[in-house]
Amino acid sequence: ESLWQAAAGQYDCSLLIPRPLGVYGPGDHFTADGNVVPALITRAIESDEELVVWGSGAQQRYFVYIDDLVDALLLLTESDAESVQYVSNPASVSIKELATLVRDTVNPQLQLQFDTQKPEGKPYCDAPALPDSLVACKWTSLKEGITRTVDWYRHHRDDSAVSTA
Repeated sequence: ESLWQAAAGQYDCSLLIPRPLGVYGPGDHFTADGNVVPALITRAIESDEELVVWGSGAQQRYFVYIDDLVDALLLLTESDAESVQYVSNPASVSIKELATLVRDTVNPQLQLQFDTQKPEGKPYCDAPALPDSLVACKWTSLKEGITRTVDWYRHHRDDSAVSTA
């Protein structure tokens, strides 16, 4: 980013640096220890008894469904946005709420097990300041995004492109 910013300044041209937060959706890298959404989905599908959640579950995070990210990037470029722009659904969710939603989508019989020996990161992330061009976006609900992602994963999990290691 620093090199791009220096070049933009030297050549007097605009620069857009999008920073998406918590991107998830079909085509993700599904492993039990990967990013939080695909990791929870993988663990839920592979377990018969419990869904292990890293940390206490109290930490708050922001997520953006992949289709929304694509739409947001197009809106940003069409609006001539410049500098660093955060891209995320503006509603935060606790990891416990996310894990409950994943569990209920995959297998409501699973027990949630919070492993506080595992890292959980910061307890709360500050709300991203959305650029004006994204304020009116229609964001996919977390429930709908998780449902679509789980459906995709179940259909593609045996494909060589999806890692279940």
